[in-house]
Amino acid sequence: MRFAAGLLLIAITTGCNSLFQLPESKGISNPDAEYPSFVPLSDVNLEEIDTLSAAQETEEELARRAASLRARASRLKSTQIP
Repeated sequence: MRFAAGLLLIAITTGCNSLFQLPESKGISNPDAEYPSFVPLSDVNLEEIDTLSAAQETEEELARRAASLRARASRLKSTQIP
């Protein structure tokens, strides 16, 4: 019980203490903050994703995994436990 009380006391005192000074954020509360620079989407290098082939790959992978699990289940069913 004393250990738990001591641990609770340590947690409370360290939680209320400011060990590290964090820099002040430049958010809504700072009216002199700069606006972020916007980049046109044409300049952004995004990979083109082929959703059809990604879906087919996922379906094939799931089919292989299901077949593997069915084979494992049949092996476990045929195994006799001494």
